[in-house]
Amino acid sequence: GAGIFYEINKGGGIIADNLVYANRSRGIYISGSQNTWIVHNTVADARKFVSGEFGQVKDQFVDDDGVRVERVALAVAAVAGVVTFVMVVRSIVRGR
Repeated sequence: GAGIFYEINKGGGIIADNLVYANRSRGIYISGSQNTWIVHNTVADARKFVSGEFGQVKDQFVDDDGVRVERVALAVAAVAGVVTFVMVVRSIVRGR
């Protein structure tokens, strides 16, 4: 689990001045909470978590047969769509 897990608190809170070290999952996980301040915390040596997350992303684009071209193409198209949207909105806002 997470080093610090804070869940479903509508009243808010402060998570401050903590050290999460060599955790196998998320360092600090906030879920379903409002008005929560997370300040001056340190998460160190989270390599296992980061490598696991990287592996999951990589698995979406590479399988035993190599690069999954259709997934890469969809990701590129999504990025192009976002860039186009931003350019159109920017043009509208500037009145051009």
